[in-house]
Amino acid sequence: MRPVILVHGGAARTSDELFEARQEGCQRAAETGW
Repeated sequence: MRPVILVHGGAARTSDELFEARQEGCQRAAETGW
């Protein structure tokens, strides 16, 4: 289990973490109706 480490501006340190963050963001957007 890797911790997701974000830097200023919300940029993820690795492409894997960036992908995971994007997937999570899409799910959150769907929940809020975006």
